[in-house]
Amino acid sequence: GLSSTSDASVTAVPSTTTTYTVTGTTALGCAGSATLTLEVGPPLSGGSIDADQGICAQATPSALGSVADATGGSGEYTYQWQSSADGVTFSDISGATDVSYAPSSLTETTYYRRKASDVVTSSMSNVVTITVNPLPVVNVTGNFSICSGGNTSLSATGATSYQWFPATGLSSTTGSVVTAGPFSTTTYSVIGFNASCNNTTVVTVTVNAAVTSTILPTTS
Repeated sequence: GLSSTSDASVTAVPSTTTTYTVTGTTALGCAGSATLTLEVGPPLSGGSIDADQGICAQATPSALGSVADATGGSGEYTYQWQSSADGVTFSDISGATDVSYAPSSLTETTYYRRKASDVVTSSMSNVVTITVNPLPVVNVTGNFSICSGGNTSLSATGATSYQWFPATGLSSTTGSVVTAGPFSTTTYSVIGFNASCNNTTVVTVTVNAAVTSTILPTTS
C-alpha cells in the first residue's frame, strides 16, 4: 500500500487497516523508529432514493424519500440533491441539502440524484426519473351560433376521451361529437382525457331569437 519504502515522503493507500513503521538513520549511523496505524473503514456509499414517477405537466411530484441513508466512510455525512434535464449532466439544487427532497411543479421530464459527502470523498445515490406527460390540447369545432329551436354538431379533438357539461341541450355528455340544441345561449366545458392527464376548454353556443314574420292584407 506504499508508493515507496525508502523516501522521506510516501503515499499510503492500504486496503485494510495497517500499521506502518518507519526507521530513519543519520549519517553517523544513529537510527530511530516511529509507527503509525492507518485505519481503513468501509467505503462511502451514497445510499438510495425513491422512486420513479409519472405526472402531468405543471403538476407537483411526490417528495423523493431516502430508501437507505449514506453508510461507510467517516460516518458523518452531508447531502446535496442534484437535477438534470438529460440524465447525464447534473447540477446542484440550491438549498436542497436534506436527506429527502420535495420537487416543485414540473413542465418537463427531470432526473434527480443525491450526493453524500464525508470529510474525504463523495458518493452518489441511484438516479430517479420523474416523467412529465403533456396535457392534451383540446379543440372544439362546429357552428357556435344557432337559431332558437335549432341545433349544431360540436366536434372535439386532441384527446382520447371527452366529458361535456352542463348536460343542458346536449345529445350526450361523452364522446368526441355531440349535438347541442340549448334553448338559450349556453357555455359548455369540454374535458379531454389522455392517459392520466386531462385539460379543459370552453365553447359558447349562442342562440339567436327566431324571426317573426307577419303577413298584412292588402286593399285595392
